[in-house]
Amino acid sequence: MVPFMSQEAPSRTRFAFIEGMRGLAALYVVIGHFATMADPSGKRAIGTRWEVFMAPFAYGHMAVAAFIVISGFCMQMSLYRRDEQGRCDQPGKFFLARMRRILPPYYACLFLSLLVCWFVTSKHSGLPWNQYYPYSPGALWSHVFLVHNLSPDWMYKINGVLWSIGIEFQLYFTVPVFAALLATRRGWAVGVVGLLALCVGLVVPDLVKLYPWYAALFIIGMVAARGAFGPSRFSSLWPVYFALLGLAAGMWWCGQTKDQIGPNMLFGLGIAGLLWAGCRAKREVWALASRPLVWLGTFSYSLYLMHHPLLQVYAHFSGIGTGSITAEYRMLFVVCLPLIVVGCYLFFLAFERPFMRSKS
Repeated sequence: MVPFMSQEAPSRTRFAFIEGMRGLAALYVVIGHFATMADPSGKRAIGTRWEVFMAPFAYGHMAVAAFIVISGFCMQMSLYRRDEQGRCDQPGKFFLARMRRILPPYYACLFLSLLVCWFVTSKHSGLPWNQYYPYSPGALWSHVFLVHNLSPDWMYKINGVLWSIGIEFQLYFTVPVFAALLATRRGWAVGVVGLLALCVGLVVPDLVKLYPWYAALFIIGMVAARGAFGPSRFSSLWPVYFALLGLAAGMWWCGQTKDQIGPNMLFGLGIAGLLWAGCRAKREVWALASRPLVWLGTFSYSLYLMHHPLLQVYAHFSGIGTGSITAEYRMLFVVCLPLIVVGCYLFFLAFERPFMRSKS
């Protein structure tokens, strides 16, 4: 859901399906948060058709895992556009480009989220409102410096979706090192790092909320880009079949357990397979390049950043939680969803698009 952006604005090219994947994942996160706002306990919808309809949207962490893989893939893909070996020979320039790309909309979102906290969230108590407010000075400053994911007491405050932006930002600092290793015979070392990150998440339960296995997902995305664009490009159909298997297995496992690590890893491998296959011009994944999804993908970062504050404002003025759950869900889809999409698109035009290298 995540700094999931490429260096350049999307266009109707063979790579447009990547924007479609972002758009689909961002939309999934938005709809998933409808349930956490209207029915945080999961009990109001029991016995209604909405219990069945909203059940598949209860796994937002899978969409975030997809964003992390896509981001690693796009970072490595952008390096191949500049260097045949996919190396980051100018780390300083890379970091400045990344900061220019993600920080202006992030800080604009943080400021607007603070206003929502002061004037809207503070008027409510109980779930889900008490996850975001009140917040401590540590939570505020950790958001400013993008380290709020380092503590469960900070990560969901102010705006409940910004925690993944902190993880993403920190992963950017690993790109030059991982890219350099992947370009040599020591590329296996990157796999070792990813395996260690996965093991940390498995054996240290207290660190689960810090999502250390996201480093492994980011590496998987980079490795998939090397497979698609590197010197020994692999163009077989097997990534498509591998992707479908990984996606299906990840979604099935996610429905069977509350554990996130295993389903995230399988789903992430599936996403990597789709990216790999799509960039090798496999028409099987081009359905993701539909115009509506690509349009959503254009501003998926803004949609991810701002949808929850806008959802809180809507919930505050519409009185969500006090009426019929059926009527509330209908209004969320018919009224709130279009308002969120339009509002986030305007945010994109004001705070994100001016900082993109090119405009389409």
